[in-house]
Amino acid sequence: MLYYNLFCCVQVFKPHVQAVTGLAFDSTGETLATGSADGTVFFFNVTNKTYSPIGFVPVAGPVTHLSWSPAAYVSHPRNYISLIICTVRIMG
Repeated sequence: MLYYNLFCCVQVFKPHVQAVTGLAFDSTGETLATGSADGTVFFFNVTNKTYSPIGFVPVAGPVTHLSWSPAAYVSHPRNYISLIICTVRIMG
C-alpha cells in the first residue's frame, strides 16, 4: 500500500482513455459511476474497499457531470436512475 499523509491507496484502475470529469456513488455506496472526456461512463461494484468492474456505456459526448437519484425516489433498492450530463460537439 502507498501512503501519502492521511490517504492510503488500496487499488488503482484506469478504464478511461481521457481525463475523468465526473464520479458519483449511488445512495447505498455500493456502486460507483465514473464519467470521462472520452465519452464513456464506467460502473464499478464497491465491496470491502475493492472496486470490481460492472461495465460501461458510451454516451453522446464528453461527460461533465454524474448524479444518482436520491434513495427516496427509488421504489426498490436496485432500481437506480442516473443522470449523465455531456457536452455535445456538432461536427460540420
